[in-house]
Amino acid sequence: MNGWTTGCVRQLVVLFALACFLFDFLKIFGFVFFFNILPIVDCKLDVEQKCVTALDQTWHPDHFFCTQCGCQFGEDGFQEKDGKPYCKEDYLAMFALKCKGCSTAITEGYISALNGQWHPNCFVCRDCNMLFQGGSFFVHEGMPYCEIHYHAKRGSLCAGCHKPITGRCITAMFKKFHPEHFVCSYCLKQLKKGTFKEQGDKPYCHGCFERLFG
Repeated sequence: MNGWTTGCVRQLVVLFALACFLFDFLKIFGFVFFFNILPIVDCKLDVEQKCVTALDQTWHPDHFFCTQCGCQFGEDGFQEKDGKPYCKEDYLAMFALKCKGCSTAITEGYISALNGQWHPNCFVCRDCNMLFQGGSFFVHEGMPYCEIHYHAKRGSLCAGCHKPITGRCITAMFKKFHPEHFVCSYCLKQLKKGTFKEQGDKPYCHGCFERLFG
């Protein structure tokens, strides 16, 4: 065998087998140990320099960003939902309670009413934007109104005094009146339905109508 003895060959075979074993050992255990010292959630690589620890995990700084829009987190930090980080803007847009009045996110105190939540400053009359005194409000088509505008929506404001009608009323000239406010536009005498004359969308007693327009 050109100087090779049986013992030399046997030694080479043993050394080769040992080398293969060491290679397989390092390939399996060394690789796993090296690449799992600090696992990264996003890219699964190790961290050798700066890192961010958040949500019980470790991240490369460049890989710690908003799950929704991909932006880096600034001074507002991040919000967590289901183990994922979000910027404040996307978190509020996606998960926060929404005000029934303005449809934007509610971040502090709110009022629960009419099957929804409201910013305190948004729970106002839908017509005049006035806050409700003493918490009293009226509902029309699912929205809150002050007493005046509630009756205006329902067509139950007196055409004479412009105040709500809650009892008896007179309907004339396609309007509603408190009985005591349905009066002649000239002499202010109280009228009865069917006993007046109309001129210029105003009611008159028969005497005043004849004197003024007869």
